[in-house]
Amino acid sequence: MCDSSPRGCLTCCRGSEEILAFTEQCNAVEKLAQDLDPLSISVNTALDTLYYLQHDYDKALAQCRKALEIRPDAGTVHYDLFDIYSAKSMRDQAIDELEQGIRLEGRPEEAASIDQSYKQNGYAGALRRAIEIASNTSVEDYDP
Repeated sequence: MCDSSPRGCLTCCRGSEEILAFTEQCNAVEKLAQDLDPLSISVNTALDTLYYLQHDYDKALAQCRKALEIRPDAGTVHYDLFDIYSAKSMRDQAIDELEQGIRLEGRPEEAASIDQSYKQNGYAGALRRAIEIASNTSVEDYDP
């Protein structure tokens, strides 16, 4: 069995029996964690990430909705929704979620600048602006 992290394992073992076994183990552990602590935002976002990594975007979206019911102000869920909608090529929704995540971090001006970049330069322009914003964020601002 691969000793990598979930993302690393998906990279090195994709398509093999090993990745299937690893994925099944992840599913079992995550579901057990959710049964033990169903109101944990960390458990719920870990589960939506697992579904995202499995390319099961509809399950990932459903899991994000559950997480938002628990904690509507969880910016991390909106970032997960950004990733999921981007993977589904639902760019308007993706940018809306990115902006919401940034707003929830107390940075409305930066969220507005992403919206403006999206309107003027499309999806790629909004992503460039998001990268600029992230590049200017200090380690002290990080809130897992």
